[in-house]
Amino acid sequence: MVKESVWRRAWKDTKEFRNSDRFFWGWEVMGAAVAGVIGGMIGAWITPENSNKFWQYFYPAIGGTVGIVTGIGIAFAFIFIWYLLRAPYKQRDDAIELAMEFRRKYESVLSGVRYKLAFEGVVATARKLGDGIVVQVGARFCNIGKEIIEFKIMDFKVVLNDKTVEEPKYSTTAGFIHPTKKRDFYFEGIKLEGDRRVVSGTLKYEVIYSSVPNTEWYRSGRRMSIRVNLNILPIKTSYRMLEELEE
Repeated sequence: MVKESVWRRAWKDTKEFRNSDRFFWGWEVMGAAVAGVIGGMIGAWITPENSNKFWQYFYPAIGGTVGIVTGIGIAFAFIFIWYLLRAPYKQRDDAIELAMEFRRKYESVLSGVRYKLAFEGVVATARKLGDGIVVQVGARFCNIGKEIIEFKIMDFKVVLNDKTVEEPKYSTTAGFIHPTKKRDFYFEGIKLEGDRRVVSGTLKYEVIYSSVPNTEWYRSGRRMSIRVNLNILPIKTSYRMLEELEE
């Protein structure tokens, strides 16, 4: 980062302030008006006695014009001096904010290296029930970082052949995953009629996670189309990503 002089910073802040309505009406217009009135009064005061009407109007007009121009210059000079005095402190505040922003980004990247919850794929199980079949689909997560991860499932929904469970019941929606370990989270089983061999649908989830000693939480979410082939054991699954959300 190139060091910025206080003069350059003051000039930049002054130009920015001059572009605001507050400067134009509060300083430039009012300042010029006041200085113009004062200049006109001085012009009237120095008008020679017994002068004709032309000179009686000419001197106040010249005084008012000079006053307006002087007022504009004084307003600009006053604002520039004000920002010149404040420039070192504003530069200090900007440097602190830049350092804090760099630290936040560094910590975010470092956290991503230390711990990361990765989506590894779709898993499924199936069992016969009466004249139909119950298919249970889930997502497999893996801790690819170096710290224990705590996760919480915020949303999880599976639709198979246009069927789902509107209010699924889970024994738990949170847990821990040790480094390099995996964990499967299943949606409630969906009953399909008939002798199904290949089923398809969608899977959507949203999860938040953090390392155990850390309090900063990250969010991960995906929506995908899925295909479950029950002809092959172990059951073969495939998916195609439709939407991915990462924070």
